[in-house]
Amino acid sequence: MLALPGLVCTLGSTDEEAARRRDELDDAEARASTLGTLAARLGLPADEIDLDAPLPLDRVDLERQRHLTSEGFLRSLLTLAESGRPVREIVRDGIGHLAVTGGPKTVADTIEEWFATGAVDGFNVMFDVVEEGLPLFVDEVVPILQERVLYRRRYPGRTLREHLGIPIPRW
Repeated sequence: MLALPGLVCTLGSTDEEAARRRDELDDAEARASTLGTLAARLGLPADEIDLDAPLPLDRVDLERQRHLTSEGFLRSLLTLAESGRPVREIVRDGIGHLAVTGGPKTVADTIEEWFATGAVDGFNVMFDVVEEGLPLFVDEVVPILQERVLYRRRYPGRTLREHLGIPIPRW
């Protein structure tokens, strides 16, 4: 089975530019939306979650939530809870996916680290703003990954299944 988690990129030409972009995009409306999603996944009212405290997993019925959300998401929440990070940081960084903010080298380094440790087989890459992030990723990050032999220059087939080595079902 392949592990292809989500990778949410906030890209800039430099780490500093990416951090500025992250700050610009991290407005109150976005935080409230992410907090609402987190609260729903925890089965708690959003207004009962203290942004400056760690995740209140002691108030969450994990067995009940197991039936309402993915096991991977629950494992991620447990890891975040163990870290002791305040909810405000968790909401800022996004929930449910690996989030990386940085320039092309930082993003490529993160991808390489996860791949080299065997934690992933690849990523479902997403961007904070597709029109801005996608071209920068293609033009700046992909060449770095190709140099490191972490991104193909050619593909063996025509379909995603062929690229991933997954057999095509015979109906």
